[in-house]
Amino acid sequence: MWILGLILAGVVTSLILMLIKGGIRLVFAVLGVICDAIIEAAGLVLQGAIFGVTWALVQVILLGKFVYRKITTKPTDVDDFTTWQWMKDAELPQD
Repeated sequence: MWILGLILAGVVTSLILMLIKGGIRLVFAVLGVICDAIIEAAGLVLQGAIFGVTWALVQVILLGKFVYRKITTKPTDVDDFTTWQWMKDAELPQD
């Protein structure tokens, strides 16, 4: 928190110096840029949070589908031998 205090103190000092050197128009221009940057940063944080929540929701849905398939899918009682037995029976005898 003290780092933010130091940053704020530096900004205030810079604004005072700009007021003395360049006038009120320069101070308002700098404040506009600072406010614009803060609003853009808040928007990026909100966008990242929305993407994170959406990603987590998709992962939960995919996990639910995977678990549902694991629970409801039953192993079949047909193995490879019985699957291909009809082909062996259908072979023509070799003379």
